Amino acid sequence: MFGNKHTYCKVKFDDEKTYWYRTNDYGFRAGMKVIVPITGNGLWKIGTIVEAAVYKTEDVPYPLIRTKGIVGKAGFFGESKVRSHNALIKRSKYPPIDISLADVQTRNGKVVYCTCARERELFRKLEAINKEPYILIENYPVSKESEIPVEARKEMQRRIKLLQERELQKWNDFDELMEDLDQYN
Repeated sequence: MFGNKHTYCKVKFDDEKTYWYRTNDYGFRAGMKVIVPITGNGLWKIGTIVEAAVYKTEDVPYPLIRTKGIVGKAGFFGESKVRSHNALIKRSKYPPIDISLADVQTRNGKVVYCTCARERELFRKLEAINKEPYILIENYPVSKESEIPVEARKEMQRRIKLLQERELQKWNDFDELMEDLDQYN
């Protein structure tokens, strides 16, 4: 799904438990503090990488589709980032939507896949247009667009066309409004 090789990091928390996380970035090393999602609803926590390795698809230590992704390096403001992010999610009246996984109907049944960067950006734009109050979260690494199912790519193209049509209609409405205003001046 994501090519031949995948970077996995084993992250340890204060309670001594360790979990596998995935990343598309090769810059993570043992001993680094990182921000990671801890639940399906997008809450974050800071942990320490105790092991980082690159695995072939058939040798990964935990299934690809079930391995969450590292949000980023904790850095100097890591605790503050985690607190503000978690507070935002807890304050929300609506459940967060994880846009990192999607499903699509194929000829062989329904397939769950990791979304690509372009698809995630499209989800954000559509949510902004619909003015939905949901918090969009990403728990899994981004897939390459070429690695998502053909049916999902077709649906993405349909949504892009819809978004372009809405944008064009918005500009046409604006032009008509300006013409109406010109008539009165």
